Amino acid sequence: MILFLAWATAAAGAAPAAAAASPGTSDFDVQCMIVIEQVTSSDKADAATKSQLAMALMYYFGRVDSVASGNALKARIRAATKGLQGHQIAPVLKGCGEYMTKRGTAMETLGKSLQAEDKK
Repeated sequence: MILFLAWATAAAGAAPAAAAASPGTSDFDVQCMIVIEQVTSSDKADAATKSQLAMALMYYFGRVDSVASGNALKARIRAATKGLQGHQIAPVLKGCGEYMTKRGTAMETLGKSLQAEDKK
């Protein structure tokens, strides 16, 4: 999450903010894939950051891949890319990090619950 917030702050600029899709939707997941890839491809990202972002990219790709593939996925990526062009990606990137944090917390809570049940 801190990584996403740092990049979101650094990515803020004069362009208008991109309209982020609702978190948890496949449109949001596609947007996250795109903005994470943009940051990962940046020559400003160091190796450790790129490694962490690559894991985040795979998380969102896995979510998207479960609902669209092939030409349908290409079309969704092209449409989302067009919608993001000329806009700040910082708000979207921040939302991606916040969503991953929430999902990570949910996974951790589930794991603790399963461990507690196994001890009974």
